[in-house]
Amino acid sequence: MAQFVITAVNKGIGLALTKVALEEGHDVVGTIRSQPSEALRKILEVHGDRLQINELDLTSTESVERFSTELKSLAKVDVLVNNAGVYLKSDSQFDENTEDRIRESLATNLFGTLRVTEKLLPLLLESASGKVCSISSLMGSITDNKSGGSYGYRISKAALNMLNRSFAIDFPKLIAVVLHPGWVQTDMGGSGAPLLAERSAEGLMTVIEGLRKEDTGKFYDYKGAELPF
Repeated sequence: MAQFVITAVNKGIGLALTKVALEEGHDVVGTIRSQPSEALRKILEVHGDRLQINELDLTSTESVERFSTELKSLAKVDVLVNNAGVYLKSDSQFDENTEDRIRESLATNLFGTLRVTEKLLPLLLESASGKVCSISSLMGSITDNKSGGSYGYRISKAALNMLNRSFAIDFPKLIAVVLHPGWVQTDMGGSGAPLLAERSAEGLMTVIEGLRKEDTGKFYDYKGAELPF
């Protein structure tokens, strides 16, 4: 079984992915920003021997440094799931605040992911088949954008997609992909979204477990379909 590291596991897709990974026999290090949610506590009660929870604010270089130090006891990381992300509610309009919203989105969706991946790279390279799987969005696809708006979110996810593409080329020992989880019923996706987090997580896990070398650098949805950049 594999050693997973999944960021932002207190709720939503991260929580669901953690549950699926544990049920399939994997070990998981999950990150949260403060105290564990009630739902996460319940998972800990069942799988506490294979689930480690660490605090992490990936917008803080000090927090990321501390987190990477705490993981030095691990022999390797087989799968890093960069799940943490933000979608600002006021992001739809082009106005005098657009620059600030873009900066805030980039801080988490791009630079936070970059920091965590960089710090865990030595452990990923210790794995015989290390994988970096970053949760992106079809809203980061330039080809698919037919509705505009959501400047910070779209730009940050498009940048994440490009980061992954270059990273995949520079580190051919690893498999690095970006994943679209679908429109999911989470705080970010809203209650009107058609997809439950559990269903998205099941699909994402199937994709992650099935990744091969020839898939690196690509963009997939939770059903395994390749998406346009």
